[in-house]
Amino acid sequence: MKDKVIGNPIREEKKIRYRGRNHSGMGKLSWMLGAVGWGILFLLVYEARSPKADTNRIGMLAMSLLVLAGCGISAAAKGMKESNVFYKSVLAGAILNGALLITLFAIYLIGTVI
Repeated sequence: MKDKVIGNPIREEKKIRYRGRNHSGMGKLSWMLGAVGWGILFLLVYEARSPKADTNRIGMLAMSLLVLAGCGISAAAKGMKESNVFYKSVLAGAILNGALLITLFAIYLIGTVI
């Protein structure tokens, strides 16, 4: 199928348009921070189920996870400002870190009510 105006095949036009694009470096950092944060959260939940759990350590790690999620959202916001990059990793990082932040805030609210 050829373009009516230029006469070049449309497939070649897409190759030229997307040539040289990479994933955003800040986006990669953002989704990695989100994945590490979720992994640490699952380990904390597993550790909190044991009867000999150290509540101070679990609380401090959960608060550091809150900071980690904030840094991941900040990295995703910086990645959105980059030009000529793919935004899939930025979007994945923003979703992972946003969900982590909401989950931690919900756990905090549940802890204050109970």
